[in-house]
This record gives sequence, C-alpha cells and structure tokens, in this order.
Amino acid sequence: GATLTPDTLLENTIGALPSLKTLCLSRLPWNAFNDSNLLSLPPLKKLSLAHCPGVTTAGLSSFATRASSVSIETLTLIHIDVDELPVLARVFANLTSLQTFNFVQSFPPTMPPGEMIFMFPYLASASLRKLHWDIPEQSFRLSTADSILTKSIVAGGFPSLRSLRVPNDPEGHFQA
Repeated sequence: GATLTPDTLLENTIGALPSLKTLCLSRLPWNAFNDSNLLSLPPLKKLSLAHCPGVTTAGLSSFATRASSVSIETLTLIHIDVDELPVLARVFANLTSLQTFNFVQSFPPTMPPGEMIFMFPYLASASLRKLHWDIPEQSFRLSTADSILTKSIVAGGFPSLRSLRVPNDPEGHFQA
C-alpha cells in the first residue's frame, strides 16, 4: 500500500541508468509503474514484473512489438493478470531473443470472443529454451490456454524448448 513519491521517481531513476540490463519490479502501485513506464524501458536482457497492477494486457502487447524489446532473453510475469492469450502469442512471436519465459497467475488467459484458431502452432517461439507455466486454477480439467499451449508444443512451435515446468497439469497433457 505504500507509494513512491514523486510518481516519476522510478521512471527518472531507470532513465539515469543507460547500461541497465536486468530489471525486477514487484508490488509497485499503478501510479509508480504502468504501461507508459513499461513502454519507456531501455533495451533489457532480463525483465521480471510481479504484482504490478499498472501493467495491462494492452501495455504488454505494445511492449512486445517495440524494437527495443527484441533484446529480452528472460521475461517473468507473475500475477500481472494477462487476460488474453493473443498477447502471449505476440510476446513469443516478437521477442526473438527470448530464451526463458516464466508465467504465473491465478487464472488462465482466454481467447477473445469470436476469435478462432485455424492453424497450429498458435503459440510459437524459435528461441525459447525454458518455459515455466504456472496457472494454479482450481480445476481438474485442462484450461483452453493449457490446451492451446500443449497443441502448439506438439505442432513444433517451440523447437528449442529443453525445459518445461507446469505444476498444474491435471490431465497429464503436458507430461504426454
């Protein structure tokens, strides 16, 4: 519940660190770090965001398509509340240096209403080597997001993948 004062403190500090390559931000209020701040980050190698309510799905989508985001090798998103799966497709498709992706949140992202998948792999990354996919939804069935990810892996969407960690695999699809 604490705040950073002034609101631009973090933005000014990051701007004063031109050699910054690794950034981990956790539990920052929306006015201290939000989509605008995310889009102004310098080129990084590693970015970890945890419990940052100012970062939205739209902000992540825009971040993934920025030229300066291509350098990211490790991206960790913990309880950022990514609500739509196409954002993750955009992340995988555009972050061509991405080797490690850690994703933890309490609910699975969904497909927008009316959007259909006609070809697999829907989610794909040629560079991704390590994937941690943790959606501890209290369900005994595979979510749509889990199903799309498993079908994408089977369809060859992650040819460099060497390590897969999925703590919640109720039907054993990831193990298969």
